[in-house]
Amino acid sequence: MTWNYRVFRKRTRIKQMNPLEPDHYEDSYHIHSVHYNKNGEICDTSADPMAAHGYTEKDLLGDLNMMTKAFEKSPLNWEDYQQASDFAPMDHELEEDK
Repeated sequence: MTWNYRVFRKRTRIKQMNPLEPDHYEDSYHIHSVHYNKNGEICDTSADPMAAHGYTEKDLLGDLNMMTKAFEKSPLNWEDYQQASDFAPMDHELEEDK
């Protein structure tokens, strides 16, 4: 199993106080870790956004560099990965299918 960081877009519905005014939506962006099965399909994500971390300054810089690479791909929609059925099978589940 491999992983990387990816940018996710989260859409939040903003309800209006006045019922005559339509609700609107606001987007926010977050970085999450994403795990891939051996077929390269997303099989898991972190539930919460990730913060850069490391045991040394060099580790921290390496983690920040990995996060920066997340911007090289298009953002994923958070709503697309909220149910277990939204994910591809993990490697051990692929083996069980044989």
